[in-house]
Amino acid sequence: MPLPSRPGRRRFAVNATLIVGALTFGALSLGLPAGASSWSGGIEESPRATPESTSTPEPTSTPDPTSTPDPTSTPEPTSTPTPTPTSTPTPTPTPGHWDVDNGTINDHGAVVLNDGHVDVAATLEEGRLVSKIKDTTQTSEAVWRDPADTVLQILPHATATVPTGDAWEFLGAAGARFHQVSQTQQEGLLWPGWSTESVPAPATSGGVSWSLADIDGPGEFALYETDSFGQPRVLFSTRDGVSGADAFTIPRNTHAHGSWAFSAEGVYCLAMQRAAQLTGGSTASESFVLTIAVGTADVMDLDPAECTDSVEPAPGTEPPPPPPVDPGAGVVTPPAHEVAATQCTAAAMILSAGHIDYATRLVEGRLQSLIGDDTSGSKVYREPAGTVLWLKPSARVTLPAGFGQVGAPGQTVWQVPQTQNPELIWLGWNTESLNAGNTRGAVRWTIDAVSGPGSVKIYLSGSFGGVQQMVFDGRGAYSIPLGVHAHGNWAFSAEGVYRITSTQTATLADGTVSSDTETLVIVVGDVDPRSATGGVCGAPAALTFTDDESEELQAAVQSPVDVAAIVRDRSAADAGPETAAENPAAIATAARGSTVPLLLGILGALLLVAAAGSGVLWRRAATSRPGGAP
Repeated sequence: MPLPSRPGRRRFAVNATLIVGALTFGALSLGLPAGASSWSGGIEESPRATPESTSTPEPTSTPDPTSTPDPTSTPEPTSTPTPTPTSTPTPTPTPGHWDVDNGTINDHGAVVLNDGHVDVAATLEEGRLVSKIKDTTQTSEAVWRDPADTVLQILPHATATVPTGDAWEFLGAAGARFHQVSQTQQEGLLWPGWSTESVPAPATSGGVSWSLADIDGPGEFALYETDSFGQPRVLFSTRDGVSGADAFTIPRNTHAHGSWAFSAEGVYCLAMQRAAQLTGGSTASESFVLTIAVGTADVMDLDPAECTDSVEPAPGTEPPPPPPVDPGAGVVTPPAHEVAATQCTAAAMILSAGHIDYATRLVEGRLQSLIGDDTSGSKVYREPAGTVLWLKPSARVTLPAGFGQVGAPGQTVWQVPQTQNPELIWLGWNTESLNAGNTRGAVRWTIDAVSGPGSVKIYLSGSFGGVQQMVFDGRGAYSIPLGVHAHGNWAFSAEGVYRITSTQTATLADGTVSSDTETLVIVVGDVDPRSATGGVCGAPAALTFTDDESEELQAAVQSPVDVAAIVRDRSAADAGPETAAENPAAIATAARGSTVPLLLGILGALLLVAAAGSGVLWRRAATSRPGGAP
């Protein structure tokens, strides 16, 4: 048989290379072994294996004569000074192993949470009241944890000084240092709150009562809230002992935060009790223990079971359930009110009370700014263009001294409070669904224009009063870190309709820059909120359900009635909060997804097509010659 010509041999080589490449990429895309290694380790380990084989020339270690200068180690008198320096660090405050990553599993199988958002959340399971740690410290998808398997850690640098004034005596003497995480989220620290959002609002007649029943720890503990102007409301305080005064009511469908204060470092075991009056007439109650490590307490050797054994509520101290709430008391309109499209009025959803976030999310590969609506107890993401927020007349407050950045003392403003008032909208901002796997760096939030009868100022209150930070004074820019959920005060100087046009911008994981410009419509004071729904005649409100896997809901533009029906159907099908703790790393990986197998599969297919085409062309060229010779 005659040998192929030089061009023929070249074509054969190219064709063979393409086929081998296609098969290799195909195997890699399927996760099958390719040669001696798989995709998970082969590409990295093969380069490392070659140096290891080159380590056979360990004769280089034969010059161990160089180790003969071990006599240089004979001057071990130098080791005599070492005890002195090493002994000096021992008195430093390092009683245990405390410097661990958030989410670490300790020696007793408990998870340590020390950075990010958690809630001591009430849930209702088959008519039983059950409190769980709702953990969103590592992913926007909540992980529901048993308090008996969880350690809440207050890191050593979370310190504060007791201010002067009689109102702060529950924290200790003025000027004393203590450990505290505040009701405003602090980067790098735990941000614990509480919630009844997972208890259906119609299931209880008046919310859930929460009491402190017993404590074991090295110092005093207090839980308190401060209002927008820094005045404290004490919820629990052990400085005067534990009594029936250490109790308060969490209203229905409420999510709130306070300041958790501890007078000394160490481990605190807090016995808690909760109770609720169910609408069927029965009472649901429970007891649980929170394990909290403060400062340099050893979290790796901390067993929550021992904490539980160290405290015991006194018999008969269960808190009474909250009294029924008059449905008409203090509520002007339902929290969510649908306005149907009329001849020249756009359809809209008016939100007048409850938890709302201006949420930054990724939808279909691009950034979108949406209204995260928790007012009904079911999470719904709404397009700002179809939503009106109503700050009711009861939001009117008078500015005290010390708030000059907001206005003069005695000036009247209408204010969304930083701490939730169940009768008002509670408007915050949220980047919890963004992380280092899908976004690079912080989100830049700018207010581009404000249309309205007065000024708009957004600020954070200090733990003890005053303005801690001015977020926006009219137009401006603000940087929101990834994975943040925060609330501030929104102060409006006059009643009327405000349209706040803002842009949020972020760099995605692939390096592209994505942004979204939306207009928030906020009606302030004694003004009919329906007056702000003008627009394209008959245009429906665009809504997006929280389930990111529901593409039809993400892409659809639907009426509020349609989406509400879907939400009800989905909520009825859900079994409630998950009882098992999920793997945060697995959730993050699943959320990001892996495009490598898909890309490799596509590349392999293209190589196969190229190989086949090359073979066909070669065959045609061969048969076209006289005699069909190559």
